[in-house]
Amino acid sequence: MTDHRVTDLAFGHLGQASYDTEERQWVFSRNDAESKLTPARLNIDTHSSLEQEIREIQPFKECIPPSIRGAPQDEEIPSVIAKSQMKWLLKAHPETFPGNEIAASLVTSTQEPDFSSDTGPLLVVGKAVDSNRLSGQFTPRIAAMPCGESGTILRLTRLRTQKHAWDRQNGPNLSLLEPDRWDQGYWMGSGGTIRQIAYAEDGNGSSTWFAVRQSSMTTIFRPCFGRAQPTHVPIKLSRMYPSSRLNANPVAALSLPNSGLKDFMDFSFNPWYPRQFAVVDSLGSWSLWDIEGKKNRHSLQKLTAGKSGNVHDGRQPDSTSKHSSPDYIDGWHRILWVCDIGTLVVASRRRIAVFDIKAKPTLLGSIDLSTASSPDWILDIKRSPDIPSHLFVLTATRIFWIAITPAGDGNGIRSGAKILLSWRHKRDPNDKSMRLAVIEDEIGKSLSILLDVFADRP
Repeated sequence: MTDHRVTDLAFGHLGQASYDTEERQWVFSRNDAESKLTPARLNIDTHSSLEQEIREIQPFKECIPPSIRGAPQDEEIPSVIAKSQMKWLLKAHPETFPGNEIAASLVTSTQEPDFSSDTGPLLVVGKAVDSNRLSGQFTPRIAAMPCGESGTILRLTRLRTQKHAWDRQNGPNLSLLEPDRWDQGYWMGSGGTIRQIAYAEDGNGSSTWFAVRQSSMTTIFRPCFGRAQPTHVPIKLSRMYPSSRLNANPVAALSLPNSGLKDFMDFSFNPWYPRQFAVVDSLGSWSLWDIEGKKNRHSLQKLTAGKSGNVHDGRQPDSTSKHSSPDYIDGWHRILWVCDIGTLVVASRRRIAVFDIKAKPTLLGSIDLSTASSPDWILDIKRSPDIPSHLFVLTATRIFWIAITPAGDGNGIRSGAKILLSWRHKRDPNDKSMRLAVIEDEIGKSLSILLDVFADRP
């Protein structure tokens, strides 16, 4: 049986704690008969004809020595004392080491989180290609995230499945993904800080395509697992980022001058054809691109431009739609496929625009979720993983459930967007940190819509 802690319910609560610096022990203020009593403080009447009785003969006082003893007490300058105590602590209590790096990063992060309009997901989980099955699988699972002081380096980490169970072997167990620190690959491009990492969705979960959106470049990857290879970083950083069996394997890159856009605001893979992707800029202009050919050792694959347009194409001019506040024209735009390979949705802070891209891009029935006089604006948009024609949209005041009908479905239903349901979430409308999370229950085949709040605002 493990030792009892001072707050163990078997002994009750010990009251307010204070530390005696001279005796170097903890003293607790609780004083009642229900507390833990030692035999030296008990008077047990064994001669009574009644039942045995336990009586307290002096006030109870629980004294517990500190858990950390023998810490260095150097009479030196504070910085030297702190360094020596940290070195001693890591040696005497190694269980504190895993949280050391996390605590250090939290201490240095004194600024508020930056919820800028051009930032998307920065942590995704996908798979890599292992044709020789050196990892034991054809497609081992990996995680992608930015690293480095300025967030300019992509780090890929192999994930292993670890099972955690209780004492009984036939009892329930949990399967958790844990990073493997030995299989980590790195890549550094010349496009600046990483603003978004996207993962190509696939119904069977075997897609191995990633994309990294930087300030001036968007790069497509198809990670590989195999023999150890040098990482894709400058030579001066090769010692910091050594060779790895996990290779980022960039296959194509779209630079900002070649894209014809002002900047890169959002990126999206075609979920039915990962060799096609879409990008949109801060003015609402969007374009499609196809990855063609095969990659060789000396060059990347070719990108071919496809359809293009703007979120305001086909929109009827309306004097009431002029933006009266610069907060609503911060450049935020999102783009994604819905329904099928020929239907595209482009969203701005106020508008959900649906385009038919089977031939010439044509605007279908779209929705303006707010007006110039309304304080509401769009914060996030997600496609349903269960029904590709359904969207969930988060605004500053509501969550919308929207159905998209593609062009020419033959059912006589007006094509475009239609609101099925709206729900007022009653959060602070000035909180830009709110995001949507759509979780699919594989057992019950149900969806849950979660509202993530990264920072509460007064």
